[in-house]
This record gives sequence, structure tokens and C-alpha cells, in this order.
Amino acid sequence: MCTPLTVASEGTALRPYWDPAHIRTVCNGETEGVEERAYSRGECGTMLRRRLARDYAPRLLQCLPNLADDRRTPVFAALLDASYNAGWPAVCSSPMAARIRAADWRGGCLALTARYRLPGLGRPSNGWFTTARDRRTGARTELRGLIARRQKEQALCLKGAA
Repeated sequence: MCTPLTVASEGTALRPYWDPAHIRTVCNGETEGVEERAYSRGECGTMLRRRLARDYAPRLLQCLPNLADDRRTPVFAALLDASYNAGWPAVCSSPMAARIRAADWRGGCLALTARYRLPGLGRPSNGWFTTARDRRTGARTELRGLIARRQKEQALCLKGAA
């Protein structure tokens, strides 16, 4: 359930590129072990599934064990995508995680797009983690693609919030 959302949000780049935060990236947002070569779609799919299963799903379930409930699979998939994009520490320490820990499923999902004042942005953000920090300059920029991604995650999340 998560993989199609991640692929749609990340896109697929068969050659390495610099993302908006100036991080070397390939395939579906992979930033680890990027080699200067062409990748196949099959390799990209395998890399994404492996990373989600190895590095993100276990950490997310560790900080939000109530996501293991089969009725909450859409919530888990949405937060897994957010973890892949923003990092599991950001998700686990987020306002949405606090609500999910309290079994406020709908509130947790709605927190994906709630407005917050983020340090360095100077104005309220359009939602949780809709900015990227450029590693060269440290400047934060709000990205429309991240706003759209949080909205898609929220729609999926709400399917498991009832």
C-alpha cells in the first residue's frame, strides 16, 4: 500500500541527480549508496521495498506500536511514506505521532496537513514537514510537491482512521 504512494510522490529517476535539498538521489528517492551509473526500474523497486522494510517500517512500529493493528494498515502506509520522505525520527516526534499514540487516529491523520510555524521559515507552513533545507546554504524552502504529498498521505491515512 505504501510503495505506489512513494513511487508516485518520489518519481523514478534511473540516473542520479541532486534533489531540492542538494542530496544525491536516484530511483525513488534513494539517497544511500548512490552510484554514478544507470539503474533499472527493477533495481529501483527492489531498493525501495528493501529500504522501507529494513530501515523505516521497524522504526515506525517501534515508536508507534499501535500501528501494527491490521485495521490501521492505511495509517501505517501513510506514515511509512512520510517516514521515508522526512525520516522516521521526524515522524516519531511529530504532532501526528502524539495523536496516534493517544489513539486519536483521525486527529493524527489531520495533523499531516495542519499548519505549524517552523523555525527558519518565518511564517506558518502549509503543513507538517512541507519544507526542505538546502544542505549547502541551510535555507528552508516550502515545496509544493511536499504539500501535495502530505495531502495524499492524509487521504490514505483517513481510510484507516475510522
